[in-house]
Amino acid sequence: RWNLQTGIEDEASAPVGTFSLAAFPNPCIGTSTISFSMQDPGSVSLAVYDASGRLVATLIDECVGAGDHEVPFSAADHAVPSGLYFFRLSNGLESEVGRLVVLR
Repeated sequence: RWNLQTGIEDEASAPVGTFSLAAFPNPCIGTSTISFSMQDPGSVSLAVYDASGRLVATLIDECVGAGDHEVPFSAADHAVPSGLYFFRLSNGLESEVGRLVVLR
């Protein structure tokens, strides 16, 4: 992050996560693409939950390589109604959660 006082980039305050996570389009009318980026290869789980915390779908539960990945999520294939959903990417040590709005 940029330090406004010194005018120097402060490496100590930079994010240290090993992956990033996003969904597009969001809101989703039919199919959304959940994208994530891994700094290092490893075993990950990508799951979708409803607003009550119930598991809707496990999209990935395997070892993936470093780099960018995209996984489709179809509301129709998983028979989910309109509403708020959460998708969670976890590598066993850390996790990241995103929100997805489904409109039907």
